[in-house]
Amino acid sequence: MRINYYEYKGVGDDLWHFNKIKFDEKINLLVGDTGTGKTRILNTLFNLSKFASNEDVKLLTGYWDLTFLQNGINYRWILQIDKQEDGIVVTKDIIKRKDKDEEVPIVERDESKFIFCGSELPKLPRDKTSVTLLREENEIKPIHDGFNSIKRRRFSEDELQKISLYQAIPKGLIKRFQKKKDINNLFNEDLQLNAKLFFLMKNFTEIYEKIIERYKEIFPFIEDAIIQDINDLDTMIASEAQVPVFSIMEKGVNKPVQLSELSSGMQKVLLILSDIYTLPRDGGIYLVDEYENSLGINSIDFLPTILFEEDLNSQFIITSHHPYIINNFPISSWFVFHRSGSEVFVKYGDELVKKFGKSKQEAFIKLINDPFYKRGVEYTS
Repeated sequence: MRINYYEYKGVGDDLWHFNKIKFDEKINLLVGDTGTGKTRILNTLFNLSKFASNEDVKLLTGYWDLTFLQNGINYRWILQIDKQEDGIVVTKDIIKRKDKDEEVPIVERDESKFIFCGSELPKLPRDKTSVTLLREENEIKPIHDGFNSIKRRRFSEDELQKISLYQAIPKGLIKRFQKKKDINNLFNEDLQLNAKLFFLMKNFTEIYEKIIERYKEIFPFIEDAIIQDINDLDTMIASEAQVPVFSIMEKGVNKPVQLSELSSGMQKVLLILSDIYTLPRDGGIYLVDEYENSLGINSIDFLPTILFEEDLNSQFIITSHHPYIINNFPISSWFVFHRSGSEVFVKYGDELVKKFGKSKQEAFIKLINDPFYKRGVEYTS
């Protein structure tokens, strides 16, 4: 899946409005002063993906208008969710497929009707989107799969601790991966990092070895990586199920260092690597908010290096404030955010290439002195 155009408006008391943004790059770096809306736009996009892919998620109000490419087909989805007396409900839900120069309606839904492929449907729950309700239909399933391929990571200390927990693996899951080695299935499983790396080592050896090789390049003091069962370790924990434990061997250190004992920066790098290399092969979307936090200078530039060296069939939307990071992405991939009251505007990197020149040298200095950036957040009275 790849998003082409994206617009979001708040409804009711939420006055935020992201004017239509053209995400025509595979790698999109969102930059701008604090408070200009970079994190918020990731929130709105990830919320939409949850509304589309997970029927158990409660809706939040808002208006979305986006076009996206999925399985070689261009779609447009307009969705509005409002708060009414009977709760938060879908009030507009329109999906169209682009066929040559025409937009062919798939879903036409409002408060009085629900039409799917030209036929009116009986009354269906108003607290679910059409993509959720019709996800098994041939016209909708690719769309549902596309939104299910959007992943966002949060890198708070609590989240990193959670992802590093031990996880018992059911025997049925082990047999399923042995029978069908599909990396897309691994992406969709709710696995902690120890378990995910275990399945990569067992069933996707080439990908696992690439992750470890990259990890060792970023942290040269790592000599090797091992995965053991918790019953083979000197711990107070015993389990009848298989519980894998990922550890590294450091140069000059005899004892393995478990994942849970690594620094937050090392945990974060390993998590991002495992995510990137397991994104769906037909294209996923990875949302990363200020990934440089807690990373040292020895590891802070690993992400742009990998994204531009690897032939990855995914879309990346990343936010950053860090000058070293911004200077390591081409100016053409920048999206500079500016907010006036609740209106968010974007200046594209292509405009800045003409203004700054193609050289990345001191590009960040030129950026922060650009009038559009310097205005940051403007408040209207």
